[in-house]
Amino acid sequence: KLIQAIRHEAPDVIHLTGFYSTFLGRMAGFLLKVPIVESFSNETYTPRYYASLPTQFHWKLKIAQWLDRLTFRWVKHVISVSEAVRQANSGMLKLSPQKVSVIYRGRNPQPFLDVNPQAGEKLRRIYDITPETTVLLNVARLIYRKGHKELIEALSIIQHKYHDVRLFIAGDGHYRPELEAHLQKLGITDKVVFLGMRDDIPTWLHVADIFMFPSHYEGHPGAVIEAMFAACPIIASDIPVHHETLIHHETGYLAQLQSAQGLAMGIAWLLDNPNIAKQMGKKARSIAMQRFHIKTISAQYERFYIGLL
Repeated sequence: KLIQAIRHEAPDVIHLTGFYSTFLGRMAGFLLKVPIVESFSNETYTPRYYASLPTQFHWKLKIAQWLDRLTFRWVKHVISVSEAVRQANSGMLKLSPQKVSVIYRGRNPQPFLDVNPQAGEKLRRIYDITPETTVLLNVARLIYRKGHKELIEALSIIQHKYHDVRLFIAGDGHYRPELEAHLQKLGITDKVVFLGMRDDIPTWLHVADIFMFPSHYEGHPGAVIEAMFAACPIIASDIPVHHETLIHHETGYLAQLQSAQGLAMGIAWLLDNPNIAKQMGKKARSIAMQRFHIKTISAQYERFYIGLL
């Protein structure tokens, strides 16, 4: 069916995105002699990616890596969402650096600029958020590598000095029961709200005082870009891809990786310096408008395809 669809559409290029689409897409493109472009959206074969998987899946990933290397000669070019991912995947697949270009993720900024204040007030009423409450927001799948455990522990640490701080987590996943058990152990179940899947993230970003993103590794997080457009002060983990997006103490605060204490220090620093935090948010928005506006990213893709053909 895939081959039939390609023959019917007669594309000039096949662009493959996603782990499972690549092998079938490569074979179809090879057989039909259509140039293949692929996307690197995250690390795939690095040691920390292996460590994030149950051991029973490791042999499957090794087979996939072998097949990936074997069939990559059919791929004309790759677009990576970040330099960090480009370096990681190029090394694991033994690719020439010239075969991989970097084009960052983009977002339409408008939903994060035009937020109805009444929508924010409604959320404050529903969740009993007072003017004195400090709102920490995280948007991510509930999986181990997103750093929620350290984030919860950081909240526990700062409670001794900052009493009215609450954490709202948007997203869902299999890690939620473990996080809920950890909250009970720390005795702060009343300080954390699991929001589940949401369609009102722009509003939440304007309600939030600080956006928290303590991931262990990332491709290029769209959630951080959205927080930048919303001018919400950001605390993110100190990992290579965040250095491509944020400047420490200028457009965000980069906290020590997998460190609850490091995250707590970042929260305390922003709360103790509200004017600096506000300026960081404004500068982050300005940078995002220049670098991650969807029109900018679309133009980069257009230039890439014109050059390819």
